[in-house]
Amino acid sequence: MTTALVDYDSGNLHSAQKAFERMTAEVGGGPIVVTSDPDVVAKADRIVLPGDGMEYLSSLFHEGL
Repeated sequence: MTTALVDYDSGNLHSAQKAFERMTAEVGGGPIVVTSDPDVVAKADRIVLPGDGMEYLSSLFHEGL
């Protein structure tokens, strides 16, 4: 199962990526991908919007994306 950490210029995601990689390694959760590519996000099994992700998701919804 692939997890996409969505990079929407909220800051450095290196620490979050490393934490998720450590967690998935322990439970066999699959690869972690940091991306801003909508196609990669759409294909991911899990999507993480770090930081103020809910605010970002709300703006996407209001823009009709």
